[in-house]
Amino acid sequence: SYDGPAELVAVSPDADAWEKMQQRLAEAPIIRDILGASHRVFESSGAAKAKERLEDIRGDAREAWETSQSPWVYRMSSVYDTLTAESEEAVATRELRRLDPEFSLEEFKEDVVEGVLPVVMGHLLQGNTKELKPWLSEAVYRRVGTEIR
Repeated sequence: SYDGPAELVAVSPDADAWEKMQQRLAEAPIIRDILGASHRVFESSGAAKAKERLEDIRGDAREAWETSQSPWVYRMSSVYDTLTAESEEAVATRELRRLDPEFSLEEFKEDVVEGVLPVVMGHLLQGNTKELKPWLSEAVYRRVGTEIR
């Protein structure tokens, strides 16, 4: 006969296998006991106070960096921003993938080269400015129209 805990664990039917496993483990009594014990050790060992102190030091350092008037800090910030900045293409691609998870930049480029580019170039070479209007922004359309005339 089984003498262990007899608790039931409710698991969301929409969760995938990993989420279900995580829910089961998080609610299992032995795991809760282990996590509770580790939290008590964390608190009693002074690690919680050390973590809090490090967070304070980090906050002070960040504030000093952000409010500094030093030209070296400005230079370093500029270098950091340049190295970590997202390109316009990366931002646009990320947004397209957010809207359409199936979006492929390579397929898009292929469609443009094979479908759109020949049409636009044909109108451009023939001087059909009115046919270009749906394909171009207003500013580009005006400039192309001026160049063709």
